Amino acid sequence: MTKPQEVQTLKVGHITFRVTKCPRGGVTYALIPHEAFHAKDRKVLFSGHVERGMGTQLRRLAHVFDDLEKGLSKPVKGRS
Repeated sequence: MTKPQEVQTLKVGHITFRVTKCPRGGVTYALIPHEAFHAKDRKVLFSGHVERGMGTQLRRLAHVFDDLEKGLSKPVKGRS
């Protein structure tokens, strides 16, 4: 009997990252637009294998977003 896949989903803005640990040791990811208006448009936009160094690359991107967020105006109370 094969080991079941482990799936983790993480939402970032309008995109869902779905990370899947496969029984044979590989790890894949998919990007899905979870807030698309029509269900037919909520399909995988891109998928690939997790590779060494991607965590560092994503942390660099996170730092860029942190800096960009500092320049955003604060939301008006009662609005999202």
